[in-house]
Amino acid sequence: MKNKGLTVVELIVSFALAIIIALFLLQIITILRHLYINSGTKTELLNKQAILTNLIYQDFNNSVVISITDCGSGCLRFSLDNLEIRELKVVGNNIRYGDPSALYSADFPDDTILGNLTIDFASSIASVGNNDTVLIIEIPVTHTSLDESFDIRIVYHFNSLERPLGDNF
Repeated sequence: MKNKGLTVVELIVSFALAIIIALFLLQIITILRHLYINSGTKTELLNKQAILTNLIYQDFNNSVVISITDCGSGCLRFSLDNLEIRELKVVGNNIRYGDPSALYSADFPDDTILGNLTIDFASSIASVGNNDTVLIIEIPVTHTSLDESFDIRIVYHFNSLERPLGDNF
């Protein structure tokens, strides 16, 4: 017999194979989309972390911190030796830093969780010069869809005999 047409079985098998291939492609597209969104979020969090850390370290390296005071919930005020004031504030889903009249504002993506701003002082075992104390400022930063920490952590060495920063806080 010379059948030149398709049988019903051949037609069903062809459609089944096409649907299976389409489902695999849809699954691959969904996975790639998820990776793309997560990598974009991760890049944004890393950028904000780097910018804030860089701004704070620039001020701490170019000036001497004279005192640190509490300026409210989630807020620290730094007095520098050049008579400038810097504030570090955690407000909702936002971290602000800089001169109180012109703060740099880092708005974090949705689903980002900013923890409480903490400050700690510790004695330095390996002192650098006369710097015998370490100031540690930390803001925990996490995102619900990422299993990584994007904390902002500042470590500053100073001489506690010259500048007892802890007495002002």
